[in-house]
Amino acid sequence: MAPLKTIFATVVLVAAIGAGAKWASMRPLPVSVVAATTGTAIDAAYATATVESSERVTVRSRVAGTVTQILAHEGDTVKQGQLLARLDAPDLEADLERSAGDLSVARSEATAIEAELRTAREDQSRTTTLAKSASISQAEANRASNGVDVLAARLDAANAKATALENQIRSRSSSGSRNEVRDLEVRSPLDGVVLKRQATQGDVVPARSPIFDVAELKELLVECVVDEADLGRITGGTRAVVSFRALADKTYEGSVVEIARDANREKKSFIVKVRLDAMPAEVRTGMSAEVNIILAKHENVVLVAPGSVDGSSVWIVRDDIAHKVPVEVGVRSPTAVEIKSGVAAGDAVILDFDHVHEGSRVAATPIAWSWNKAH
Repeated sequence: MAPLKTIFATVVLVAAIGAGAKWASMRPLPVSVVAATTGTAIDAAYATATVESSERVTVRSRVAGTVTQILAHEGDTVKQGQLLARLDAPDLEADLERSAGDLSVARSEATAIEAELRTAREDQSRTTTLAKSASISQAEANRASNGVDVLAARLDAANAKATALENQIRSRSSSGSRNEVRDLEVRSPLDGVVLKRQATQGDVVPARSPIFDVAELKELLVECVVDEADLGRITGGTRAVVSFRALADKTYEGSVVEIARDANREKKSFIVKVRLDAMPAEVRTGMSAEVNIILAKHENVVLVAPGSVDGSSVWIVRDDIAHKVPVEVGVRSPTAVEIKSGVAAGDAVILDFDHVHEGSRVAATPIAWSWNKAH
């Protein structure tokens, strides 16, 4: 049997361990809390975007040819009708040479037919005289006369062909040459800026080949791609908030002005264009932007931090005790969640609730939180 002193020591040790465990179980659990507040809940469709001009055209060559001169470059400001490039089109010169050759052949043919016609008319005169003296039959004289008629018709056709070719060449040498010069010149169809040059000097380009992209920059739009799931809630005039990566910490308001009628069938999305109420002077075409298209906006509602919602409940602290409270959730956004019922402004809402149980004693540490930091 153990000595009485040893037994007493063991009892004291067990009692101490039990007291320590009880003390540890009563120690408050540290948690981070944010205060529910009142503000504006915004449901928005987020999209990345690019700044584009309201009017952008591709300037193309009218004819096939070689680019002999480039007179405008990317970033240049141009006026309507301004010469941007020149082409050389050997095919046009070859056509002119072929027309000249055809005219020479037509003239030679007419000359030959005219010679045949003179001979035929002499023969007609002779046969007519012989027919009158009954030296030949009338039928033979008629054949000679018919031959004259045929040759005269052929001569008229040859002369008409030669005249048409002469007129064609004359036209091309006067007003026609101006048309050809026009076809060899690439000019801007509008006042704007050259966004892209798609050909260089020496390039051989086919007819209708793109040479320049020119944009009218009086009005810039923000063009974004919106998922079809959000499209039904967007109409012309729907408000939007835009931020530009080049203009940090600033946001600009605008509205939807155009929604594409056709979708990107692979991504199931639509292009939506937004016009800002006031476009910053620093913005240029091609700049990147972020757009939040406002789908719903609820004023003066209770808001909590996004990470504090546990399904359809939140955890709040009252008198240093954690309580799980059922709530009705409204609009969700990256910065705030609307609580329609169950929480009041000022309630301390627990963020790190994973290890909290109903009735847990907690030591709350307030965390600063601003629901409108993105607006």
